[in-house]
Amino acid sequence: MTINTSALRRRLGVAVAGAGAAAVLMTGAGLASAAPNHMMPGPSHSAPRVAGTNCTVVQVERALAKEDPALWNKINATPMRKKHFEQWLLMTPQQRKDKRAEFRKAHPQWKNHHKKFTPAEKAKMKAVKDRVIATCSQF
Repeated sequence: MTINTSALRRRLGVAVAGAGAAAVLMTGAGLASAAPNHMMPGPSHSAPRVAGTNCTVVQVERALAKEDPALWNKINATPMRKKHFEQWLLMTPQQRKDKRAEFRKAHPQWKNHHKKFTPAEKAKMKAVKDRVIATCSQF
């Protein structure tokens, strides 16, 4: 099976951005004070595959933990954040689109949240996403 890298890039980009937004939304100001969890993801043999790739969710998590430990610690700080991140990775593009629309309808105050990222921050997120895609199959 070949890896569709553009689809994976889109999925991971949306997942990373979605996880970041979800982390902020779920915890609000408590995010900065949350105790970091330095646990690495568990064994990859039982994890489901990320659609369109040869990587499992756990392989993506391990690659993200290596490439951006701070982001991984935010995602992994609570079981609920980790669960939402994993669910997001496994959604189809249409499911993600529907979920975003549902969220925007329920939370109109977050409409322009994505515009708060500077070009440098966006470039950093893209670089992390690209490195995760390039290395996830090694974990």
